[in-house]
Amino acid sequence: AVYQATRALLGKKKFENVRDEEQRLAFEYWNELTKHIPEWKMLLEGRVTSAQLRKEYVHSHGVVLHALGIAGKSLVSRYPNDWKNHLSELEEIDWSRENPEWEGRSMSGGRLSKAFVNVVLTTSYLKKTLGLPLSPEEQRIEQGHLRGQT
Repeated sequence: AVYQATRALLGKKKFENVRDEEQRLAFEYWNELTKHIPEWKMLLEGRVTSAQLRKEYVHSHGVVLHALGIAGKSLVSRYPNDWKNHLSELEEIDWSRENPEWEGRSMSGGRLSKAFVNVVLTTSYLKKTLGLPLSPEEQRIEQGHLRGQT
């Protein structure tokens, strides 16, 4: 999941070579996210297990990791010199599986889903939180979701 999310962050296709500066960006991005997702920091400090995170939160699952990669690509493209300053907005998100915002986005029927539409809707949620514009396709799918058509 992290591999796919990092490919999305860098805009790389499968097996496409990654340059040194892209590797540095990916490392920096995921490390910076840890500062804004408290449970990830707790994991690194050994205060929770990865199994606990996966059970209680959405941010440890492929659909959200992929969306974080896509949103990160947009963030870095829009703010190449100060993208880190915008990540603090993620601190306002309730990443708990119990948060009803995830139903229909990252979750379907109470279960996490990696389906294309779920990745797009999760990405849209993250982009809106970060103050980023949605692509036309994201906007179309988001409007369908808001009308209850997804």
